[in-house]
Order: sequence, then structure tokens, then C-alpha cells
Amino acid sequence: MRIDTRRGFLKSAIGAAGFANATAARRDYKALVCLFLRGGNDGSNMVIPVATSVQNYETYKEVRGSLSLPRGSLLPIETQSGDVYGLHPRLTALQSLFRRGRAAIMANVGVISARAGNRYSHADQQARWERALPRATHPPMTLEPIVRAIAMNSRRASNREVFCCNLDGFDTHGNQLETQDGLMAKLDRAVATLHSAMERLGTNSQVTLFTASEFGRALRPNSTGGSDHGWGNHQFIIGGACRGGEVYGTFPSLECSAMTPTTGVDQYSTDLAHWLVRKSSDTL
Repeated sequence: MRIDTRRGFLKSAIGAAGFANATAARRDYKALVCLFLRGGNDGSNMVIPVATSVQNYETYKEVRGSLSLPRGSLLPIETQSGDVYGLHPRLTALQSLFRRGRAAIMANVGVISARAGNRYSHADQQARWERALPRATHPPMTLEPIVRAIAMNSRRASNREVFCCNLDGFDTHGNQLETQDGLMAKLDRAVATLHSAMERLGTNSQVTLFTASEFGRALRPNSTGGSDHGWGNHQFIIGGACRGGEVYGTFPSLECSAMTPTTGVDQYSTDLAHWLVRKSSDTL
């Protein structure tokens, strides 16, 4: 499904379900929605240190070389401790949600198990993430069926659900700056669309969105204007139950040759799963 406009999407998805029958706001309902960025998203160009206690934009620029984004194009966000980061210029909705306390960043997540398989294999790492994440209660869907399912959840017995929406194309071995520009715009539209739909349904605190991707990208550019497979990666968590406006975990030093994960996918998944099973008033 194309995410052309939020208005058109909401008219199609929620209008089709019918607000008269949409009862997702019942107090005992909760859902997780995973946006899986397949191919290995370059999180180092999604969340960029500008002026933090560890490093600054100049370090980023030196390490990333031809892949670095101009400082003036970045969308600034600030944590409670005063660290300033920049989001990719296409992530306008996520910037707004972060500033409103509705989005947070979990830094440097990855598979660190001894049984991780081939660290740079799409198949191995996607399978490892999928085994670790809360088990989906539905097959992968596009956005419209997910919103419709949440809107009509009272027709099903379960009051806890997990959905997955795949966003493809993130394996940016070449022409990365142009390609990722479109990918970040697609991610931002997906987040904005789902968040707006949950606001319309009154389920913002009962539905949490989160991103996943099998691995990050190498920090240094390759010879074809892209980046090769890396390891640790940054992820977003979005929703009314999220303690937003913060970067959690340990943001890695960009001077390292590889971003060794400091938060395992198992821990990331456990935190999400614990929120899902607790009572609806709890925060993540």
C-alpha cells in the first residue's frame, strides 16, 4: 500500500472499519507494532551526535566522509541531560514526536548472542531478530489492515496483539545518500500515519510502535557511494506509553571501526514484551 497522505489513509482504513464499531479504546487492550526495516538500515545517518558529552558533529563528519549529512540539514533534538543529536532531515514527524515526549531512541541495539550465526548475513540476522522479538499474533501486514485490525479488536478474543509491517529497500551498498533520503521519508510517513490513526482511535497509550532492522551499516563509505553491512544500530520506540524525549542505552563512539552493540536484541525485546503483558496504565 502506498502511504500518500495521512488523510486519505485514515479515510480508507478507519472509515472502512467504521467508528461506530471501533472499540479499540477498551481499557484492557494493548498492541505492539513492529516496523521492520529490511536490508540493514544505516542508523548512523538516522541519529547523529551533534553536541554530546561523548562526541560531536565533527567526529561524525570525519568518520563518515562522503556519507556525512550537512550539519545544517539535520533536525535537532535534545535529551534531558542536554545532549544534542540530529535526526535525518526527512524525519520531521519523528522529530516532533520526540520533542513531545512521544518517541524515544534506543541506541546501539544488535544481536550479541554467542549463537548469532553469520553477523553480516541478512537471512541469519533477520531470523535471529524475529526469534527474539515478541511473537507476532498476525502475519506481516501493510499499514491499513493493521489499523483496521486494531480498530475492530473487540471482535477477537485476545486483548494483547503483536503486528509487523515490513519496509523494504534498506540494503544501501550504493548511492546511499539519495536512496536513504527516500527510505527515511517512507519511515517517517509510516510512523506519522500509524500514530495519527491511534490518536483518532484513542489508543495512543495502548499501542506502541517500534523499529527493528537486522543490522546497521559500516561507518566508513565503500567505493560505490554506499555502506556495507555493520552491526549495532539505533531504533525508535513511539507511543503514548513511551517515556519519550530521551536516548536510552549507550551511544557508541564513532571513532571505533565497528559499532559493537551495547544493548542486545533480547533485552530490547524483553522490555517491549514486559510492557505488553502488564496492565494498560503502565509506561514503557
